[in-house]
Amino acid sequence: MVLSTQRRRREYRMDRDSGNAIDLAALSKRYGRVPAVDGLTLAIRPGESVGLVGPNGSGKSTTIKMLVGLVRPTSGEGWVFGRSIVRESLEVRRLVGFMPEEVHPYRNMTGREYLAFCLSFHGGRGLDRALDLARKLDLPVDRKTKTYSLGMRVKLGLLQAAAHGPAVLVLDEATKGLDPTSRRQVLDLVREEISRGTTVVLSSHVLSEVERVCTRTEFIRRGRIVSESERSAALERLLRVATVAFEGEVDEGALRSLPAVSGVARLGPGFRLTLAGDARETLRALAALPIRSLELRAPGLEDLYAELYLADRAGESGGDGGAGTRP
Repeated sequence: MVLSTQRRRREYRMDRDSGNAIDLAALSKRYGRVPAVDGLTLAIRPGESVGLVGPNGSGKSTTIKMLVGLVRPTSGEGWVFGRSIVRESLEVRRLVGFMPEEVHPYRNMTGREYLAFCLSFHGGRGLDRALDLARKLDLPVDRKTKTYSLGMRVKLGLLQAAAHGPAVLVLDEATKGLDPTSRRQVLDLVREEISRGTTVVLSSHVLSEVERVCTRTEFIRRGRIVSESERSAALERLLRVATVAFEGEVDEGALRSLPAVSGVARLGPGFRLTLAGDARETLRALAALPIRSLELRAPGLEDLYAELYLADRAGESGGDGGAGTRP
């Protein structure tokens, strides 16, 4: 046990000196006997935009709360640009801009007053930028926040998190409940932060947003990051669909005999081929036929999400909510 603990400490020191923006090493959080996060390890390079994806209860929000210092880990360690999230949480908060899943500003403050209050913790830095962005987002900063709609509160939360130019921007369900116009405005601002070199961590259930905004997606399941080998195996299990048309007639039976083809259906003047396994084998065999057009649809993020979680959903009990609560 002593040797194991010493080995983990050496690994933590290595992570601290890694040059990463974020390092989480064997991070765990338990509520009684319920593991909300269970030995999660994750490294994020400076300037990366990473989407954290997983169903309710998978551990996303608890991981984020530990990262920004709102929840103390039961075990494990983490660093933000070399600062410990456990022992140097104040330094971490100076580096991080955080937008929680639900934004509840002080109701008797105006939007302007609330932004000034939040940014005062950063020496007032970013207030002019926040007010400029508020104009672009059509946010009425001189109204009391108690009159704000959900979309206005979300915009206000994003401005207080991003305006001071943090090294890391952490967003927990940043577009939850927004109308399409507000969602586009918020995502445009997130993309602007990414273009400025900010490291972004985005937790979202809207997979199309993750695909558009993030350079990388990490799946969380039962409090752990899904491994690369699990992802690869899931992709291999997924079916691909190819739509192909030929110059002249091609025998349907010949198509059924092609490598990795599990199904053939006539589709207008062409065929829809359902592929299982390595599509490259099918493409090589198709090259010998008189193809007029070919469209291959590879599995997307939503396909991979369904493959990773559908069979596992019934057992998804540990995570953000623990035993029926959301810590």
